[in-house]
Amino acid sequence: MMLAAFAAGILGRWAHNQPTPGAKQIVQAVFALAVIAALDQGRTADIAKGFASLFLVAVLLGKNSPLDALKNVK
Repeated sequence: MMLAAFAAGILGRWAHNQPTPGAKQIVQAVFALAVIAALDQGRTADIAKGFASLFLVAVLLGKNSPLDALKNVK
């Protein structure tokens, strides 16, 4: 689910003619992925799935969303 969120984020930036993510955004994404991966074990697996879902929803509803770009297609 996190990979889908990252792909949607990159696709959304591309669809809105934004530059590709810089070093800061890449470090933030790697940190988020590491936290989710650390939580995705044993008793905290459900928490990790919830956080991954929140990341995906935040990307899909954000200002650079690929869904937002679809409304501008002619």
